[in-house]
Amino acid sequence: MEHFSRKKNKLGNKKGQYIGIAIVSILLVIATVIGYKYWADKQRKEKANEVANSFVEALEVQDYEQLTDTLSPSSLEEIEYTKEKVEERYATIYGGIGAKDLEVVNMELEENEEDDAFTLHYDLNLTTSLGKLETQSYKTNLQEIDNNYFVDWDTHLIFPEMDSDDTIQIHFTSGNRGNILDRNGELLAGEGKGWQVGLHPAQLEEGEGKEENLKTIAE
Repeated sequence: MEHFSRKKNKLGNKKGQYIGIAIVSILLVIATVIGYKYWADKQRKEKANEVANSFVEALEVQDYEQLTDTLSPSSLEEIEYTKEKVEERYATIYGGIGAKDLEVVNMELEENEEDDAFTLHYDLNLTTSLGKLETQSYKTNLQEIDNNYFVDWDTHLIFPEMDSDDTIQIHFTSGNRGNILDRNGELLAGEGKGWQVGLHPAQLEEGEGKEENLKTIAE
């Protein structure tokens, strides 16, 4: 009986060891999965932030060639644009209004927890030939392609209300001077032509010659 009891205890010990090893293995697998997911999420966010920052930095310095490198090819195909056409569009529109001092503010990268997608929000301040423009607000999505992110682009990222076939121009017109009236409504100054006559004393001569010249001018 004593021999049987010892054998039973040995089997129980081995069984407990196996269970312990199995539990430790399961915990290691879970920890590895959680660690990888955390690392992968961190990598995704870093890549999304990197392309968002590259896009707004290129926009601020008006480097449209660099800007197009951050754009999603499929978003350009959808509106039948090429990188070259995007560059030309920015240069034509921003150049036409004399855009300068571009500054991106309130940039935010929002992650949708349901589908892990990212949405980029930002405001843009800029000055034109006519002065500082009202702050413009923008919103677009980031598209994941082969573990990298790209900006979904259309003409709304030039100006929020702009469609693909819209154009913008600045025309300068000269204003008319208003009339100046007295308290009785009589015109004191206004638009029109004015004449002024003057005499140069040195050219009137002296004596009888001066009198003759004044008579001629008076006639």
